[in-house]
Amino acid sequence: MKSTLVALSKLNISESAKEIVADVWLDLSQHRYLYSHKLNNQVVIPSVFLLEMGLGVLSRTSFGEELTQASAKQQSLCWQNITAPRLAYLIGQTKQHLQVHWRPMENGLVLTICYDKLNEQGQCVRPALTVLSAELLLPSLNSKSAADEPRNVTTPTTEEITNAYLIPRQVIDDYKDLSPGKLGILFCTLEFRYYWQQQKHCLWAYSDISNSAQYCFSSESDPCFVSPVLACMSAIQHLPFYGYLQGQVAIPASIDQITYLPGWQNKDNNQGKLISQITPSNKPHHVDILLMRQDNLHPIALLTGYQLLPKVTARSAA
Repeated sequence: MKSTLVALSKLNISESAKEIVADVWLDLSQHRYLYSHKLNNQVVIPSVFLLEMGLGVLSRTSFGEELTQASAKQQSLCWQNITAPRLAYLIGQTKQHLQVHWRPMENGLVLTICYDKLNEQGQCVRPALTVLSAELLLPSLNSKSAADEPRNVTTPTTEEITNAYLIPRQVIDDYKDLSPGKLGILFCTLEFRYYWQQQKHCLWAYSDISNSAQYCFSSESDPCFVSPVLACMSAIQHLPFYGYLQGQVAIPASIDQITYLPGWQNKDNNQGKLISQITPSNKPHHVDILLMRQDNLHPIALLTGYQLLPKVTARSAA
């Protein structure tokens, strides 16, 4: 059986009609992918990985069958109202404690994730700080229709790459020298091929993450993901560069909505050569990202209303 993000952790789950609570202890020597995302030289757990951990816990409960059925029926899976009030900084080589809470709502579930803030000596200085909250909309599994989708799911659109120019490599190198965020080996296979359309302020970013999954665990070469977390992370990593092209130092922050589109559990969609289409959202300082396969432009995920902060703050999430 393949490992998920929570499988190599010490895990304790309690389930009732009103709430699911799970204590998760991450072993940083096993979860080496966590060292591939740093801000100001500090390790931070990205929001999409926290969401994936939440789904990993959920898959081990009575709701796990609903996730499996949603995948079998090729239904989309949608997160909304995703907020991260503070960064989940990791210190040293110690085991990190997270607490995952799931509570039911009218048409889905509410996720809250807390973590214990540690000092340089690995001692807990502030327990149970909330680092992420989100709502998961679940499809109606009583319907036989594969088109039965969660409410409020945004329909993705693909722009045409017209009147766009290839960004010179020197521009990319200049940006990398100024960026406060550093990406490790998990994202070292970027093609660094960007096309920019000035009229629509649209960026097309190319990635190849076909081997990235092998770096996630030290003891598992092909881990299993409940959602296309690596694909989404490959899209989010382009956002600071998008801000740079606009003359800003922009750090990804809160997200209105993430939708894993039909086929989101297909392995071919979760890995490989991808295109991230980044366009302005209908709110100031927000963007929408449509993630697609390069070969046929098949949509994999849609990130709607992603806020870009002008600098690193305590509320930066990604």
